[in-house]
Amino acid sequence: MKNDIYQFDEEWERDDPKIKDELMLISHNIDPYSGNRVLTKNAINWQSRNSLYTYRRNKINEITWEIGLYPVGLTADTYYNDPKYKYEVVIPEEFLNDDLFMKKNIGDL
Repeated sequence: MKNDIYQFDEEWERDDPKIKDELMLISHNIDPYSGNRVLTKNAINWQSRNSLYTYRRNKINEITWEIGLYPVGLTADTYYNDPKYKYEVVIPEEFLNDDLFMKKNIGDL
């Protein structure tokens, strides 16, 4: 990865607007680090624009995801530790409707 894409290297509080911005990008399958759209409905790890953090997104139920904010310096011993912060995000309509999901991802919308 390019180190020059990182925009931040700072501790963020739970309600920091930069985190909320990245959560919205992740909820719409846009990688905050690169700005590229990812074609998936599955659990996935996401890199933050802040060099201190990474995110993990998992489905809780049919309408919500849990997105955890983790420190980048994870090791084999700390990988399964609880995230620094947890967020519950409503899944956007494009992921609940398969036809809309495919149209959006092949460029028909």
